[in-house]
Amino acid sequence: MIDCRFTNAGKLVEETRVLLPGIGAGVRGGLTIYGPKPTLYVDRAACRVVSP
Repeated sequence: MIDCRFTNAGKLVEETRVLLPGIGAGVRGGLTIYGPKPTLYVDRAACRVVSP
């Protein structure tokens, strides 16, 4: 599971969690994470792995 926080001037705009299917060791995986609507300004997007 990946958790992404989209902020503007340190204030939370949106938080998104993404659940990935199991991926074997050494296998590269890719995904697209969509953030807030284009009408909302975001100056930072920080993502982290919540659980393996």
